[in-house]
Amino acid sequence: MLWPNDAQLRTEAERTAEVQSGLELSDLLGRSDLLALARRAAEAVPLTEVQNRVAANKGGPFVQGLIAGEILFLSLFRVKTGAPDAAMKRIVADIAKQVRAIWAIEPHTIENRVWKEYRCVSNFWAAHTQLASAGGRRYPFPCALRDLGDFLGLAEAFRVAGESTKTKQSRAPVLRPGECIQLPADMQLPKFELRLSPADGRPRQH
Repeated sequence: MLWPNDAQLRTEAERTAEVQSGLELSDLLGRSDLLALARRAAEAVPLTEVQNRVAANKGGPFVQGLIAGEILFLSLFRVKTGAPDAAMKRIVADIAKQVRAIWAIEPHTIENRVWKEYRCVSNFWAAHTQLASAGGRRYPFPCALRDLGDFLGLAEAFRVAGESTKTKQSRAPVLRPGECIQLPADMQLPKFELRLSPADGRPRQH
């Protein structure tokens, strides 16, 4: 979700996360496992470095991901509600105004760089935002462990909706079919009906 097009950064973050998880369980590990953990820690990027890369300011990956999720959500919302401003350029311009307090970014940069890079994972970011808005400020990223099924189910619902929805004056759907990361077809996930208008309320499982 954070580095969709950079395999090296993803791998480094995964290794650091593995080390942090191991440290949290260190009291339960035997000597050989502790030695293996120490070797992985020596090779891993420090947690502070990964956190700096993710930093939610100055256009870090976290901010860019949130922007992509908001583009997807607003596109679906405005199309469903028949809003007159359901055009991609207007959606991007409105989001640029929203984030200007933390990142002075121009609409064309969002459209040509941020959306282009993060569109393939925007459904996961939209799902995260939905769950986080209900879970409060301390809600974990990308989701609480208890919500993993709902997170993946919501992401899939956003993907399907995005691949079948077109904004005004657009020939292509919001999400290009086959571009987003897809979950295994045999994975059993809760099915969600996206509820995007004010009258609909929150997403509903069915």
